[in-house]
Amino acid sequence: MDHREGLGGYARFRLPCFPSPDGRGAVYCRGGADADQVARMQLPASWRAVAAGEAASPSGSPSGSPSADEADERARVTTLPFRAPSYVAGLAYHPSAGPDGALIIATRTALYRLPLNADGSPAAAAPLLLAGAEPVRPPCGSLHADMGALLDRQPDGTADLTLVVGDRRFPVHRAILGARSPYFRQRLEGGFADGAAAELSLPDADPDAFALVLRWLYTGAVDIPSALAPAVAELADRLLLPELCSDAQAVVLSGVSAETVVGCLLWAEGLGGSFAPLLSQLKAWCAEHGEEVVATAPESLEQLSARNPKLAAGLMADLLGRSPKQRRTG
Repeated sequence: MDHREGLGGYARFRLPCFPSPDGRGAVYCRGGADADQVARMQLPASWRAVAAGEAASPSGSPSGSPSADEADERARVTTLPFRAPSYVAGLAYHPSAGPDGALIIATRTALYRLPLNADGSPAAAAPLLLAGAEPVRPPCGSLHADMGALLDRQPDGTADLTLVVGDRRFPVHRAILGARSPYFRQRLEGGFADGAAAELSLPDADPDAFALVLRWLYTGAVDIPSALAPAVAELADRLLLPELCSDAQAVVLSGVSAETVVGCLLWAEGLGGSFAPLLSQLKAWCAEHGEEVVATAPESLEQLSARNPKLAAGLMADLLGRSPKQRRTG
């Protein structure tokens, strides 16, 4: 089986060994089709919450989190951009071997140190030799890294289309957008007026959110900050990108609190459609944490009753329908 980057069940490993957690939500292990690379698995936020001591539901997920087969429970696998000169024979994370820790990598005849950045990415282009005499080959490319580099180089003369989003202009490649997004494929087909245009506008879109969507279109992966998750989810839904929309919704759910849950409920309910599963999860979270919401943000409940009485009544029914024991331990 070949090695493959991606989310959850899409990812593939060949001979994964030496799992090495960094204590910050990532686990490194041997990877690559020839077992000469290192794979990084970013654990779901809900798992990290349990590790940090938050209350867990009977299924093992944190209280209010979706079950393990839902979108926000998928780990993300990426491959560090280098190859060892031979197969990786050992791997360990050393928290004190650099400002943000480092990986100690063993091959058949040498030991290397690969310093890491705070986000878990390599802080050096290649590992540093500690002992032995094997030279590390130059960093190899991957589709994910090469496509990201292509996007970062813009404008470099290869782009054949400019997208205008708010006050920002994004040089892009028609073929990539057409292959990755049904929305853009329809707009760029020859039979439409937009098909031959050198510049297209995307009205009513957040430029920062679009920058993240564009990186996802090019590379298939993107880290979504909590502050931009709602805008990314809406834009992904508009551009017919259900997987990215689901990922962004999972970020929204993972960051919900007693102070923000009502606003999230009103937002998700107003969008409907593909946001219905998130709305159900937010309702369940609100019912489980109802007493906390009442104590912490009573004004938000007044706002909910004023803006959407039907939704407020449904939440009250859900809360009252829970047993006294559930309300005490929720």
